[in-house]
Amino acid sequence: MLKKLAVILIAAALAGVAANAQTKLSPKWEELTASDFRDAIAQSKGVCILPFGILEKHGPHLPLGTDLQSA
Repeated sequence: MLKKLAVILIAAALAGVAANAQTKLSPKWEELTASDFRDAIAQSKGVCILPFGILEKHGPHLPLGTDLQSA
Protein backbone atom coordinates (compact mmCIF):
# COMPACT_ATOMS: atom_id res chain seq x y z
CA MET A 1 0.00 0.00 0.00
CA LEU A 2 2.81 2.41 0.89
CA LYS A 3 4.67 1.54 -2.31
CA LYS A 4 1.61 2.37 -4.42
CA LEU A 5 1.17 5.69 -2.63
CA ALA A 6 4.86 6.54 -3.10
CA VAL A 7 4.71 5.69 -6.81
CA ILE A 8 1.58 7.81 -7.25
CA LEU A 9 3.14 10.78 -5.44
CA ILE A 10 6.36 10.55 -7.45
CA ALA A 11 4.42 10.28 -10.71
CA ALA A 12 2.31 13.32 -9.77
CA ALA A 13 5.43 15.33 -8.89
CA LEU A 14 7.12 14.42 -12.17
CA ALA A 15 3.98 15.29 -14.13
CA GLY A 16 3.93 18.70 -12.46
CA VAL A 17 7.56 19.31 -13.37
CA ALA A 18 6.94 18.30 -16.98
CA ALA A 19 3.89 20.56 -17.19
CA ASN A 20 5.94 23.54 -16.01
CA ALA A 21 8.88 22.80 -18.33
CA GLN A 22 7.48 25.15 -20.97
CA THR A 23 7.81 28.63 -19.50
CA LYS A 24 5.05 31.16 -19.83
CA LEU A 25 6.33 34.02 -21.97
CA SER A 26 4.71 37.41 -22.38
CA PRO A 27 2.53 37.76 -25.49
CA LYS A 28 3.91 41.31 -25.84
CA TRP A 29 7.10 41.00 -27.89
CA GLU A 30 8.39 44.35 -26.64
CA GLU A 31 8.70 42.83 -23.14
CA LEU A 32 10.78 39.86 -24.34
CA THR A 33 14.54 39.65 -24.51
CA ALA A 34 16.08 38.35 -27.73
CA SER A 35 16.41 34.81 -26.37
CA ASP A 36 12.84 34.89 -24.97
CA PHE A 37 11.60 36.06 -28.39
CA ARG A 38 13.34 33.13 -30.06
CA ASP A 39 11.77 30.75 -27.50
CA ALA A 40 8.32 32.30 -28.01
CA ILE A 41 8.54 31.78 -31.77
CA ALA A 42 9.59 28.17 -31.22
CA GLN A 43 6.67 27.62 -28.81
CA SER A 44 4.22 29.13 -31.31
CA LYS A 45 5.59 26.89 -34.08
CA GLY A 46 6.97 29.82 -36.07
CA VAL A 47 3.91 32.10 -36.02
CA CYS A 48 4.66 35.71 -35.14
CA ILE A 49 2.67 38.87 -35.87
CA LEU A 50 4.55 42.15 -35.54
CA PRO A 51 2.21 45.15 -35.87
CA PHE A 52 4.94 47.71 -36.69
CA GLY A 53 8.64 48.02 -37.32
CA ILE A 54 10.38 49.14 -34.12
CA LEU A 55 12.31 45.96 -33.40
CA GLU A 56 15.98 46.04 -32.61
CA LYS A 57 18.17 43.72 -30.61
CA HIS A 58 20.03 45.51 -27.79
CA GLY A 59 21.87 42.52 -26.36
CA PRO A 60 20.61 39.52 -24.42
CA HIS A 61 19.70 41.50 -21.29
CA LEU A 62 17.30 44.14 -22.68
CA PRO A 63 13.78 43.79 -24.10
CA LEU A 64 13.36 44.08 -27.86
CA GLY A 65 10.95 47.02 -27.43
CA THR A 66 13.45 49.29 -25.67
CA ASP A 67 13.19 51.91 -28.45
CA LEU A 68 9.39 51.80 -28.34
CA GLN A 69 9.35 52.19 -24.56
CA SER A 70 11.78 55.13 -24.77
CA ALA A 71 9.76 57.01 -27.39
